[in-house]
Amino acid sequence: MTHIFVELTFFFSVTNAERDRNLEHASDRVIVENYFGRLTSIFGIFAQKYTWSRDRFNIVMSIALSLTNFNVMLRPLREQDHSYYKMILADIDAKGERAKNANRERQRVYRERQRQ
Repeated sequence: MTHIFVELTFFFSVTNAERDRNLEHASDRVIVENYFGRLTSIFGIFAQKYTWSRDRFNIVMSIALSLTNFNVMLRPLREQDHSYYKMILADIDAKGERAKNANRERQRVYRERQRQ
């Protein structure tokens, strides 16, 4: 594995300016993830797939973002917001995996019944 990494770094060397830019993006990403952690902890509807009316999405989102911004002014973002957001993402991934597995199982049972 180390050998592959050495070869890749040889072909894709990163300049100091690019490295600095990547670090800035990484810190911005942490702030954004903290913000979405706060948003999803305050408004549970955004912790799952949005199933409400599409016509009302913009107004619901605008209100939620405004109230979250106000909340951030009162209570600055913290690491727990980031970890909560990571937990939400992991939960969404797990639900997707369960749905895929359930679909595979249904297809397997269907094919098995068709063979009989």
